[in-house]
Amino acid sequence: MSSVKVDKKRNRLTITLKARNRDELARVVEAVKAAAVELEPDLTCLTDFRNAWDLLLENGDLLNKAQQQLLKVGIGKAVRVLTPSQFNTPAYRILDGLTTGYPYSYATSLAEGRQILDNFRRELIRGTRSARDGKALFKYMDRSGWEQDTRATDFQRVLRRLRKLRKKGRKNVIVVDAGFKQRA
Repeated sequence: MSSVKVDKKRNRLTITLKARNRDELARVVEAVKAAAVELEPDLTCLTDFRNAWDLLLENGDLLNKAQQQLLKVGIGKAVRVLTPSQFNTPAYRILDGLTTGYPYSYATSLAEGRQILDNFRRELIRGTRSARDGKALFKYMDRSGWEQDTRATDFQRVLRRLRKLRKKGRKNVIVVDAGFKQRA
């Protein structure tokens, strides 16, 4: 049976695909959509494709729906777990050719995949803790032109502040690198 698990501590979604038909795969996609909104931006995703490999050839549209949902909620990185023999199949070329809009890697075991994503999280957190000559590390912005700088050195604080701003009515506010230069 397929499963979709949320790890809020690691800000990670783990998907294990064991679906036997399109209907089961569609239910997994719906579960991914529901689970992804429970996590924070820059979430990571570990997907085990090893046991549902044959479904990929005929159901790329469903995979695309799941990927678009992950992109909407702000995925930071994904890892796809395959067996070594699956890398030499037509399905691999199809999977690797799907546009995701976010960075991803491949692994041949769940442990290897977790390690890749843990390293990504460490780098993300390390990057948020380094100050830039006393300047703000992040900027909150929305489409109306409103901006606010922050000197927070902990990414979790930045995310908490983002949630508070959204609850206070700034529904379209986003966080950007304070060094971000907006084009005219």
